[in-house]
Amino acid sequence: ILRNSNISGEIPDYLGNMGNLAI
Repeated sequence: ILRNSNISGEIPDYLGNMGNLAI
C-alpha cells in the first residue's frame, strides 16, 4: 500500500501525513 500526502512526496511518514507510506 502506498499513500501520498499533500505536504511532501519525498519524506516517509508512518501516518502518511508528511510523506509516503509504503506497506
